[in-house]
Amino acid sequence: METINIKPAQADIKVRDPETFEFLSEKGEAKPRNAYWLARLRDGDVVMVESKPKGEK
Repeated sequence: METINIKPAQADIKVRDPETFEFLSEKGEAKPRNAYWLARLRDGDVVMVESKPKGEK
């Protein structure tokens, strides 16, 4: 399954993963590109995170 790198749109917004029940990391996480996460993107609850090229910190 394709994944997307996302993080909460604002630090004070807590977004819970429906599978793990954990909050999404403020630094961003890779999540499956599915209806749930696409809806969070559309609603503005999360934003895309640019992935860094390998070797870059």
